[in-house]
Amino acid sequence: MRAACPTRKWAALIGILACLTAPAWAWTLDVEETTLSNGMQVMVVERHHVPLVSCQLWVKAGSANERPGATGLAHFHEHLMFKGTQAIGTTDYAAEAALMERQDALAERLSAEMDKDVRADLELIGELREEILQLEQEQREYVVPSHLDAIYADAGADGLNAGTSYDLTMYTVTVPANRLELWMWLESDRFSSPVFREFYSERQVIQEERKQTLEDDPMGPYNELLDMVTFPECTYGREIIGTMRDISMLTRSDAYSFFAEHYVPNNMALVLVGDVEAEDVFAMAECYFGRIARVSDPEPNRSRQRRDIGERRVRLTAQAQPRVDIRYITDTFGSPDDAVLDVIGGILSGESGRLYKRLVIDEKIALGASAMAHGRMVSGSFNLSAVPAQRDGHAAVETVLVDELRRLASEPVAAEELEKVKKQARAGLLQMVRGNDMLATMMGYYWVYTGDWRELMATVDRIAAVTADDIQEVARRYFVDSNRTVGWLEAEEVAE
Repeated sequence: MRAACPTRKWAALIGILACLTAPAWAWTLDVEETTLSNGMQVMVVERHHVPLVSCQLWVKAGSANERPGATGLAHFHEHLMFKGTQAIGTTDYAAEAALMERQDALAERLSAEMDKDVRADLELIGELREEILQLEQEQREYVVPSHLDAIYADAGADGLNAGTSYDLTMYTVTVPANRLELWMWLESDRFSSPVFREFYSERQVIQEERKQTLEDDPMGPYNELLDMVTFPECTYGREIIGTMRDISMLTRSDAYSFFAEHYVPNNMALVLVGDVEAEDVFAMAECYFGRIARVSDPEPNRSRQRRDIGERRVRLTAQAQPRVDIRYITDTFGSPDDAVLDVIGGILSGESGRLYKRLVIDEKIALGASAMAHGRMVSGSFNLSAVPAQRDGHAAVETVLVDELRRLASEPVAAEELEKVKKQARAGLLQMVRGNDMLATMMGYYWVYTGDWRELMATVDRIAAVTADDIQEVARRYFVDSNRTVGWLEAEEVAE
């Protein structure tokens, strides 16, 4: 398919061959990439076996980029970006705009009153909320619900979705190859001039989401507190969905400010994998997305969490299955230690891993256990978790978890065990990128966290290069008492 709008392009074909320890691991990933005139990155992998293309748009902005008092904005965008534009989702945008202006004026009064805390006029707060929702009800006369979803469905698209994490937000859909230009038009429209209609009713939806997923879940308060204590100096200590108070205070103006700062072309990337010609993709991307003006780069998240600030402990009782969690602060995603920590996670986890064998099979003091590295943009963590078999079995389980980490620091891992884990890790990584959607996701993920999709390939090589000495050195550096947070979730006694 030829693009309707010709443009300049800067494209380079990159063929990378990752040769692992055996011929069966050799694979090739051909990626063509370009940078649009406004700074937006575009990456394409041509796979012509099925007439479909996985289309993803990545933004280097997540909950960690929010300012104090405005938590939840990144996740809120995951909802708002499906509300349409001046062309999509409306029968009369001018009429809508007038109603939204009145809503926002009331919302500013509401926020000012709520800021008074104990001195706030509760009756006035209730009246203002009711007026806002009444205006939104009037606005629905002009709203076309789920218009974007319907357009994609009519075009034969599938999997329209989005996701938010600490450092990123991703929007995805799979479209027939012959509807690629429709995707370009729809996405460039909503990422250049979105309309955040139904904002205040959607805010209530998110409050209810938080209530169901965190506050009504016995594990929710425990996990939230554990995050806060693990990252006291870093924005990773906040829940992605935001606090209930902050959500209730967010205004449409707050959302547009966040969008204007972070949803800029020089902070975004397109990743397409499937039945497309890269040359056509680049031309269309310049035509449609290139019209979005470049602005200053967003201010990066600088709230790095220090290591070795002293052991912290969380102890909570709830009507839930008991748990023991231990977290150690580590380095960022893609750092030299990242691959080593991934291998350590493989040594400890799984039914053939050390934790399961000792805790569940040999000593029978736990029902399950896991360990995993969590690398992020500015700080990472290595997390261990186990479920005690007895209500009061936390201390014994914690002792074994710590002992197994000390064993990694003091005893070299046997060559056979290490090679088995490395093969499993490499195989798991390679298996994930077989499908178009997951390959696009992995490329976007590595672009966000390292600035270069090629680090996906480099990770395979780094895993293959991990030695027993590397494991000991990394274990000695990170797995120390002064660098850990320990959490105990204890089961509440229920009266008969």
